[in-house]
Amino acid sequence: MNNVRVFEAFSGYGSQDLKLTYDEINHTSAGIAEIEPDAIVAYASIRFNLDNYFEYPSIEIMKEELIKANVGYDFKKSKSKIPRMNDKKLHQLYKAHILSKNFGDISRVDPYQLPDHDLFTYSFPCTDISLAGKQQGFKEGSGTSSSLLWECRKVITVKRPKILMMENVEPLVQSKHIKDFNKWLAELFDLGYNNYWQVVDASERGVPQSRKRVFAVSILRDYDKGTFKFPKKIPLTTRLIDLCNDNVDEKYYISTDKCERLLSELQSGQERHKIVVKEATTKGYDIANIGDSINIGQPNSKIRRGRVGKQVANTITTQNELCVVEPKLVCVGEVNINAKDQCKRVYNPGGVAPTLTTMQGGYQEPKILTCGNINPSGNGINGEVINSKGLSKTITTNKGEGPKVLFNYRIRKLTPTECLRLMGVKDKDINSMIDAGLSNSALYKLAGNSIVTNSMDFLKSAIKSTSDKKVEQVKKTGLYQQLSMF
Repeated sequence: MNNVRVFEAFSGYGSQDLKLTYDEINHTSAGIAEIEPDAIVAYASIRFNLDNYFEYPSIEIMKEELIKANVGYDFKKSKSKIPRMNDKKLHQLYKAHILSKNFGDISRVDPYQLPDHDLFTYSFPCTDISLAGKQQGFKEGSGTSSSLLWECRKVITVKRPKILMMENVEPLVQSKHIKDFNKWLAELFDLGYNNYWQVVDASERGVPQSRKRVFAVSILRDYDKGTFKFPKKIPLTTRLIDLCNDNVDEKYYISTDKCERLLSELQSGQERHKIVVKEATTKGYDIANIGDSINIGQPNSKIRRGRVGKQVANTITTQNELCVVEPKLVCVGEVNINAKDQCKRVYNPGGVAPTLTTMQGGYQEPKILTCGNINPSGNGINGEVINSKGLSKTITTNKGEGPKVLFNYRIRKLTPTECLRLMGVKDKDINSMIDAGLSNSALYKLAGNSIVTNSMDFLKSAIKSTSDKKVEQVKKTGLYQQLSMF
């Protein structure tokens, strides 16, 4: 297709469109269907200049149009946010709504009023499917938020997009929900689509976040060349620390009293807590030996091990002061806060991040162990300050007193920028959302509700496997096909 026309249902800030942009795929937006005000503003802020002149109708007309599309409706409180919204926010939201060609609530969308499009994406709500939710499911007619999936059928039936892309949480294909998932795929098959699905982990797509999601690609059989395949997984060459800022505002750090026990454990020198950063991928590393100099990019090379660059520590002279972390979740302990266990966990930034949630409420943000930049008040552990990437000077032995550990530990929450980076969003787009005045809470929620752009690296393959003209019928292989990663 020379120009892919895209319609994003449940769009959020438009991660699907961003992926097409990042991959330089020629495309245009046919519109979106979204009701969350912050998501609509974020979507528009990335793609338009919200400071440009705009001719607004009256306050009453703006409110009427937004309410009609169910924009700003709070399902928990069963009422709209629009009547209580101040004029400044209302103007920003309405402008974003118009510029983004937003059709609002998918259940209120008239498919005959939608523009034609080639790619229809529908990352429907996971609230009633996720293990963290109430597990009420998405059975048709159940009235759950996840059952909004079935509202997409009318759009698909009327508009007949060549490609469909679905995303949701992994429990969708597990025992509790697989029957309804298969029913959905069967309906798509009856509508003329070949279906392919796979569980994709973001950490196998180049992003240091443990985030498994189900993706389903459906291609209209009349245009399916039969060549679509999900890409193979790729080695993880970045770690969480690579996406972290060097200097972070003090407000993101956890107070000493809540970290005292864990910091004491870390100070005791337990090997599993050592921070290791900037590791390149691959097939596993051993603990460095005394006298080793390490080139992270070539960990197994006898020739290059002596080349010490900016990504590594200098010569190690104290056994086990540096431990190497595999590209996986590494929990170093828990902080003393009144919260669920998963909110207490602190992770080694030399590994990967846990699955991001909407992070609403106290202490929901992922927490990491950091080094350096401690303030004179004594937060952290006494000793020589090293930089925030965890890189130290030569680690030495303090004669007569045993090993002197030069790490200065602190514990902090990830920032909204870091969370959005973990969703594969580029800094220029993150800055656009921040400049639009979105709160930290809104940015966290947007990140947790979105799709990692790297996980959608199959979109280019899906587009290439679709013909502009009708092709001979691709052999029907069943209601759906789950493709292997290998």
